Amino acid sequence: YNTNVITRFAYSTREGYSVNNPNKKNQDNFILAPNMCQTFHQHFFSVCDGHGQNGTQSSLLIKMKFANDVAEFIKIGKEQQKAV
Repeated sequence: YNTNVITRFAYSTREGYSVNNPNKKNQDNFILAPNMCQTFHQHFFSVCDGHGQNGTQSSLLIKMKFANDVAEFIKIGKEQQKAV
């Protein structure tokens, strides 16, 4: 791997539009997980798009758990490949 690489990440999000609710809050979250599983240049990105009455809580739960679940799945897969 080239170690002279600079990697940058950015995100942008905004609240949706609702005619009946001009003060609608943004329910979105995002995941930036660079170098996942301590693997150089293996990055995980996700948009957690919240909707409805519990949209904020749902997108936050996904943000808190999903990257760890994916990392665990990768770890298990690597261990199974070594066993073969």
